[in-house]
Amino acid sequence: MSNGGIVIKIGSGGGVDTTARNAIAALQNQKGQPEGIATLDSSGKVPVSQLPDGLDGVDTEARASIAQLESQVNEMAKLATSYGVVPDAKYFNEADKKWYADATYTTPATDNTVALQNALDAAAGSKLIIPPCCGIKGTVYVRSNTIVDGLGIGEIILLDGFSLDPHFWREGKNDSYPIVVTESGSSHITIKDLIITGDRSALFKGRLHGFMFFEMEDGYADNVKIRYCNYFPVQNTPDYSGICMVTMRSTNVRITGGKYEYGGYECIRVGDLSKNVVVDGVFIGKGWRTGFQILRGCENVKFINNTIIQGDLDNCDREGAITLHSAPDMPIKNILIDGNYIEATTTTSDGDGLCAISFVDKYKEGIKISNNKIIANNNGMTIHGDAKIYNNEVYCGHHGIILSAIDNIKIKDNTIMAVDDCIRSYGNIQLLNIENNKLNSTAGQGISSTVDYAVNIVGNEIVAEKYPIYISGENILSAKISNNHLLKSNTEHGIYFDCGRMPQMIDDGVEIKNNKITPASNKDGILISAKMRRPIITENVVTQGSNGIRTLTDVDYAIVKNNDFARTKKGVGAMTGTNNVTSDNLVPVV
Repeated sequence: MSNGGIVIKIGSGGGVDTTARNAIAALQNQKGQPEGIATLDSSGKVPVSQLPDGLDGVDTEARASIAQLESQVNEMAKLATSYGVVPDAKYFNEADKKWYADATYTTPATDNTVALQNALDAAAGSKLIIPPCCGIKGTVYVRSNTIVDGLGIGEIILLDGFSLDPHFWREGKNDSYPIVVTESGSSHITIKDLIITGDRSALFKGRLHGFMFFEMEDGYADNVKIRYCNYFPVQNTPDYSGICMVTMRSTNVRITGGKYEYGGYECIRVGDLSKNVVVDGVFIGKGWRTGFQILRGCENVKFINNTIIQGDLDNCDREGAITLHSAPDMPIKNILIDGNYIEATTTTSDGDGLCAISFVDKYKEGIKISNNKIIANNNGMTIHGDAKIYNNEVYCGHHGIILSAIDNIKIKDNTIMAVDDCIRSYGNIQLLNIENNKLNSTAGQGISSTVDYAVNIVGNEIVAEKYPIYISGENILSAKISNNHLLKSNTEHGIYFDCGRMPQMIDDGVEIKNNKITPASNKDGILISAKMRRPIITENVVTQGSNGIRTLTDVDYAIVKNNDFARTKKGVGAMTGTNNVTSDNLVPVV
């Protein structure tokens, strides 16, 4: 098989694992890295972590073919300096924010745009080595089957007085201006161990991009550092913005390792209609509006094992460290946000704090947020649209998770510590499932559910200053609250249905079962103010308070059985309507 004119020779012989060899060759093509998929380990094998699923090793002959291929590509590598590049952008003047060739700041750095483009054209199908201090003033293009390698020190610097080529963004807008970009229609392109630095001397009108995978397939960026892309926090607006790394209408792109920071809009964007994108193990810091964003029509995106630090940045715009922004006709599908450390502790332009994960709208399918550690001085997550939220640690200065406009959401196995509500649902949710979470609110509710239709709250441990569970609104049709290990309030009732304004009756839809409830000493374990028929309240333990249960309005035919209210003051308080309070409830002995 071949890749950009480079032959991958795979022979045959006794003991050769043909399946493994072919799978490795296919994987390296998919990643767009012709020199091989990994550094061989000490035994001469490809590391197991780099192999396709189901393969646990590879034979000597296949290993040799990968090593030989890497050697062939390195021998073919071209040096940018061989094509007239003069790498003299060595001295940065902090006074005027410009680059110079001399330490006295008298000789401006050389514009290498034409020479670097000539080098990239000559290296098409092989590898180009970028030196340090390579200044340019125009957009340069990378062709198919090319590796651009900075060897860890190579740097492309956008000089002042630049003029970049406009590229189509969407809706007739040609206002994306990349420094380095893949040629439209290209494939199998790698950039690695490279630094790209934007101009810092003046704000640019337009969307300036450090590197853009543009309308291409099979791209790979490894250990790339991109910084200062139109980053002027006091002046930035959506029309005067910058993005460090962008995929735009591209497929099969991997971004691994590296550092992306000081973006005048965001640091990494998975742009419109991009598919099969992986962002793994990168550092993201200081995007004026957001650190990482997924836009309209994107599918199959994994954002895993990354670190985002959105801190020490004042006057930023109000979105999140991670933002998902879809559209009615361009939904976002199949997104995994897993294993990341996310810190959103900066101050927004309105003086409030930044949200860690923000869904701008509801047009999303197949979203999973799992195994992340989140620290935010505002909300941990603001979620619109269906999602699964599993096993995250969330520490925040406002609400933990805010929910609205959702058909079905599951929040499971999370630890949430919030100043205000740990989980706050406030609009048009068809089915809300909250299972096996540890919630601690220092000033608000554990779970606050408003205007939801169906709520299942199962197996949680909740400690709250106010209500551990507070359900209100006019649309509730069913609520299952069961097997919660601890529902503790410092100042209020344990479970409070505050639905007295409901126009309809809840029939056969409420079950409160097998919960351990510790309300404030002068409050009730369960208080119901709602139009409700045949609620089932059974097997609960209320450890203190005025009443184990009390109802205020329009509750009829309640079944109250086998509860332990013995440690409350009155046991069963006032009950409206005709109810069935059985004798097997434990109540205080008068």
